[in-house]
Amino acid sequence: MTETKELGDAAFFLGANASLSVQASRCPGIKPNHIYFTEDFYETYLSYEEGGGLDMGVFNLADGSIQPHYNSVSLSRFCPPTWVTPTPY
Repeated sequence: MTETKELGDAAFFLGANASLSVQASRCPGIKPNHIYFTEDFYETYLSYEEGGGLDMGVFNLADGSIQPHYNSVSLSRFCPPTWVTPTPY
């Protein structure tokens, strides 16, 4: 295993349903050199009254910061989010 600090134009998507890599310049709205991740611990969705979805966001490899996917409440009582593969078309 090798640690990296640079993905170039790539963006990674990590989640319970799938993990994939895309070329960010071909997908509007996707940031290069970022890792998009979702909560994958199903038990939090059932254990807490407010639901799960606390452990997800967008990680910037350049500066190590984590930003939310969006600026709204993201808690769900059902299941972890599912990635839909972005396409440039």
